[in-house]
Amino acid sequence: MKKRNLSILSKEDVPREIVEYAESKKKITELEGFVKNFPTGDSPVAAMNILFSLIVQNDGWVEEFVDNLWTLKDPSQVSPVMYSGSLGERIFDQDPKGMGRGEIFLSWLIQNSSAQGGGESFDLNVGENKYEVKDYRNKKNPTKPIRLGTKGKATRFFFWKQILETISRIDKLAGISANRPKFDYSTSFEKKELIESIDYIIQREEVITSGEFNRTDLANFKKFYENVSKVEFSPNVYTNVIIRGPGVKPIEISIDPLNPDEVSDSIIKISPLKNVDQKTYLLAEMRRLEYARNPEHFEVDIQKAVNNIVGTIPFIVFRNSTINITTDFVFYSVSQSGVMIVEKSIVDSGAKVDDE
Repeated sequence: MKKRNLSILSKEDVPREIVEYAESKKKITELEGFVKNFPTGDSPVAAMNILFSLIVQNDGWVEEFVDNLWTLKDPSQVSPVMYSGSLGERIFDQDPKGMGRGEIFLSWLIQNSSAQGGGESFDLNVGENKYEVKDYRNKKNPTKPIRLGTKGKATRFFFWKQILETISRIDKLAGISANRPKFDYSTSFEKKELIESIDYIIQREEVITSGEFNRTDLANFKKFYENVSKVEFSPNVYTNVIIRGPGVKPIEISIDPLNPDEVSDSIIKISPLKNVDQKTYLLAEMRRLEYARNPEHFEVDIQKAVNNIVGTIPFIVFRNSTINITTDFVFYSVSQSGVMIVEKSIVDSGAKVDDE
C-alpha cells in the first residue's frame, strides 16, 4: 500500500459523517475544492485534522461546516457574526505555523479560495484576486496599528535614512557623541520652538537610532524641518567649504559670502573667514538635509513608503465589530525598526489610535 503524504490534506482525512452530509446536500464539489485548495504543510494539515475530529464530536457542527462551505463569493460578504461563536469562531482562531488567524476561516467560506500557508507573499487567493489577512481584534485597543513584517523595515526607505542623518548632523554640530562641545544652538537661533525641537531630538537620539519612532517624535521632527526652513538668511550665497582628501583630516572652512554666479567649473575663488559666524555655519550645515530645505517632502516620502509596503494587494483587516478591506493606509510609527500603519478610514473617522 502506498504511504500517504501527511503534509497534504486529502479526501482520506475528511470524516465519513462530513462526506455523507455533503453528498446529501449536493456539496461534494465544494468539499473536494476545499480539500484540494487547502495549504500544504504538516502544521496546517494537522490543524485541519484536529478540526475535523472536533466537528464530528459536536452536535450540529457537521451541518454548519457543510452548509457554510464555499457559500460566499467575496471577502466583502464576511461579517463578524460568522466568527462570533460555535464552529465559525473555532475555525477562525486556527493559526498553525506559517499562517495567521482568519486564513483557514476565509478559505472555508469563500468559493474557489485558497489560503497560502506562508508559501507566498500574500495570505489568501480568491480566483485571480490576492489578499493579505490581518487579525486585529482587540477589546482593549480596537484601533491598534498594524505591525508589518520584513517588507516594512524602515531601513529600506529614504525618510528613515533622513531621520537618522538629521540626528547625526545635530549631534555632530553640538559635539555630543564626541564629548567635545562645538556649537550652542540656543545662542544662534531666536525661535523657541526650533530650539525645543533640537533639544528633543538630542534627548531621543538613543531611542530613535535603536528603531523606535513614535507620534511625538514625528511631530517634533516636523517642527524642526519647518522651522529650519523658515530661518531667514540673505543674500542667497555660499558660506561654508569642506576640503577632503583620502589621507588627511577634512577641514571645514567658513568663507566670505560667495555668490552662486561666481562659481564655475574651472575656477572658484574663496576667502576664509577668521571669525566664524555660528548661526550662518549651523544653518548651512542643517540645510544640507533634504527636509530642512523642503519640509513638505517629509510626510510625502513617509506616505510613499507606506504605499510601497502595502502595494496593490488589499488587506483584509479584522477589527472588533467590522472588517476593513483596503489598500488605503497611513503611517503611524516605527517600532523595532518596522513601520506601523493604520487604515485611513479609522483616522478619517476621528477614532483615537494608540499602539499600547
